[in-house]
Amino acid sequence: ARADLAVLAGKTHPLHELPPGEALSRLSEYPFVSFSAARDAHSTLSAFLRDHGLPPPRIMCETSSLFGCLELVRKGDFLLYETRMITECPVGFDVTPLEIGQEIKGFDMGIVYREGLDSLPHVRRLMAIMAEVLHEKTGSAP
Repeated sequence: ARADLAVLAGKTHPLHELPPGEALSRLSEYPFVSFSAARDAHSTLSAFLRDHGLPPPRIMCETSSLFGCLELVRKGDFLLYETRMITECPVGFDVTPLEIGQEIKGFDMGIVYREGLDSLPHVRRLMAIMAEVLHEKTGSAP
């Protein structure tokens, strides 16, 4: 799968109304919420903003709850730097990526399979979920 990191905002956030270049130039005016498990990702966002002559993001709240982050983004002017995939899941309803005219960072991701792990119930369930998603996306047999 391809994971593209983006700045996410609530559907009614004022930056959605601006052209991509202007939205990019005004990112620093708004507070960010941070999912603490993604702390390292903020260095890539900071570097991206610095390369565009902008100050680093103002992280006003850090939490270990992704649900909490998304709720703050949904209900206010907070921004979140995370993968676009979140917006395709039920938990990401009413949160959309800001169009800033360019990709910040993307990477390929996947799972390494080791024979023998499929005897563990949680690994079997994960593999079943992956097969279902693959089937939905490609129409291939599960």
